[in-house]
Amino acid sequence: MASVPEAFSYREQLEELARFFAAHLDENSLTYLRMRGIQEEAIKQFEIGAEPSVIGFVSSRLSTGMMAGRVTVPIRNQDGKVVDIIGRAVDDRLPKYKSLTNYNSSLFGAQFLKDTDTVVLTSGIFDALSLIENNIPAVAVPDCFAFTENHAPYFANKQVFICLSNDESGRRETVRVAQLIKPLSTHIFAVGLPPGVKDVNDLFVHNENALLIFQTLLQQSVQSSLSSGQPADAHYFDAFLEEFGKRKRHTTSGFSTGLEALDQLLNGGLHAGLYVVSSRLEGGKTALLRQMSDELARQEVPVIYFSYGTSAYHLWSMSIAQTLDLSMHEVLTGQADEAKVKEASESYKKLANNLWTVELTPESTISDMVGMIQQTMQKIDKAPCVILDPIERLYPDDTDAKISLKRIQRLEWALYQMHHIARQLGTVVLTAAYDNQIDEAFDPMVAVADVHIFLTWEEETETVRNGRFVVRKNLFGEEGSCEMRISKRSLRYST
Repeated sequence: MASVPEAFSYREQLEELARFFAAHLDENSLTYLRMRGIQEEAIKQFEIGAEPSVIGFVSSRLSTGMMAGRVTVPIRNQDGKVVDIIGRAVDDRLPKYKSLTNYNSSLFGAQFLKDTDTVVLTSGIFDALSLIENNIPAVAVPDCFAFTENHAPYFANKQVFICLSNDESGRRETVRVAQLIKPLSTHIFAVGLPPGVKDVNDLFVHNENALLIFQTLLQQSVQSSLSSGQPADAHYFDAFLEEFGKRKRHTTSGFSTGLEALDQLLNGGLHAGLYVVSSRLEGGKTALLRQMSDELARQEVPVIYFSYGTSAYHLWSMSIAQTLDLSMHEVLTGQADEAKVKEASESYKKLANNLWTVELTPESTISDMVGMIQQTMQKIDKAPCVILDPIERLYPDDTDAKISLKRIQRLEWALYQMHHIARQLGTVVLTAAYDNQIDEAFDPMVAVADVHIFLTWEEETETVRNGRFVVRKNLFGEEGSCEMRISKRSLRYST
């Protein structure tokens, strides 16, 4: 991610920059804000602005070049000082949201928290603005960041209404956030939106009686919630019926693996959660993960592929071999037909725009991985799918823990870390594990993973190995198995 110019590294410069942007709010930005239902009073109060367009050269020392074509919103701390500026694209450019300082512990609306004991936590800045305009205290984690334990202290001794996006990922995120703030807040209530309404801003943009509707929803959330803050099941029944309808029509929103029989086992493909692919040593796990990563990228799903031990060149060779059914060995050793390799490369480049292959070293830790994921999110404005191969090589940051943890303990720790990433980001996490290292009395892959896929091999010919995908655990559907095979030549799977 581009760093903030040195001139804007201090709060007084950020304050000046926020005022500069506010003074240059243009007609395109105003049109976008009106479309989002944001009124002139709120625009002035929050110093919403825009970076002026400059052709050919930068004419002002306050121009950063980072926020062109974006509505800018200053983010203030609890003392009212600017700690970041978020830019939201007014057109189709990516990422949709940009942070100027990458300060990921900030909270939009934090400056108002000291004046209220009750607050609504929303999905994004424009959701919070919609409520604040209607005198309802509201905050949001800036849209390019995820809610973490660093945000929890903002809600100490407060009654919190959580109202996130109106879909399955929003429901899961509500539960996750509630767990983080529960030890600090006085009460937590989950607010459900009416069917067909995407989020709070959508409600206020498209309903004349939005304020009355939302106040009613707040009252209903209090009435339906248990003392623990977990709402009664009736709160989620609209989401249940929506998901049931998708499954009935076979239109679940999972990402395809490219293997039809496996997609059917997985209830429509890959859903947000932790998937573990295991087999005996040399059991074809890397080839499967690489094929899945390419298929996800082909669907324009961003993927970060973290690899311990297997070089990027080896993985690219595998991708090229699988793309055109070339010999993996010949591609890897430079013996394949050069014209065919160039042809495959040109085809592969299109999907490779959505794929980042990262070679990890023995010294790489979980913090290194998380840092790379966050940097990528800044660039693409969404959570990428994450692939880690193999998970046994992932270590804690603590040197003593690296030494003291036994193999099974380290595997369990690593699985919980990857599960946390899947939950925190609401994304697909795929990882490979060696199955012959597991004590049958306690299998952490079954205990921690949302889905556990075991590769078994039966017989082989000169050209293929035959086997089965065995789904040992499936949080999103039923357990079962299906036939599969892998080409010995290209290492490409089929079902």
